[in-house]
Amino acid sequence: MNKNVGILILVVFLVGLLGLMLIAFQVRETELAYVTRLGKPVRTMSEPGLYFKLPSPIEKYRKYDARMRVYEADLGETPTKG
Repeated sequence: MNKNVGILILVVFLVGLLGLMLIAFQVRETELAYVTRLGKPVRTMSEPGLYFKLPSPIEKYRKYDARMRVYEADLGETPTKG
């Protein structure tokens, strides 16, 4: 009987974890995210943290890198042949 209870607890835990993965997502410090509902933007998230949404067919999220990519090259002459 104890073996069946342990297996039942494990199965309930795994099903709960999979369900949480369907409705939760994480935004990191270096990311921006937005949620779309049926293809139309609903909300944006710029603060890091754990956020929740409706399951995937209804709401989807996209994450983008928010870090600034600035490259400042030395302005000078470029020697060419001829």
